[in-house]
Amino acid sequence: MTIQDLGSIGEIVAAVATIATLVYLAVQIRQNSVLIRGSTYQASNNWNLSALSAIAQSPEAAATFEKGLSGNEKLAPGERTQFAVIMALLFGGFSQQYESYRAGEINEKQWKRVEQIAKWYLVQSGVQIWWQNGKAILSPAFATHMEQLLGPPEPR
Repeated sequence: MTIQDLGSIGEIVAAVATIATLVYLAVQIRQNSVLIRGSTYQASNNWNLSALSAIAQSPEAAATFEKGLSGNEKLAPGERTQFAVIMALLFGGFSQQYESYRAGEINEKQWKRVEQIAKWYLVQSGVQIWWQNGKAILSPAFATHMEQLLGPPEPR
């Protein structure tokens, strides 16, 4: 075997090692992407859960939340502010999840679950009142998406 033959064998081994390295890196990148998607979804869920947890731990906040869902006219001025903050937190989380869905960071199944929860809130009369002004602090794409999902408002 000549030195040229050994050089050719070395080139073949190097090419195979390069391909194996590229395959390994592709697998690692894919696994990392899956982990990042899961972390993004979990972080968004934690946002909403923290808002709901605060409501669940305080009888006063729970009463305000319940009254707020059925309409702002039942709320005292301080309660109105508290309800608006709760809605801003919840819908801020929903908006964040929508943007994550659009960026491919969460899958459609995960987004559809969140979308149904957001839609449930939006059909509550008190949330509809909040939505008229509150949507301005959210992602315009999310606000438009939710309004299209709900359809045109019913005449009063």
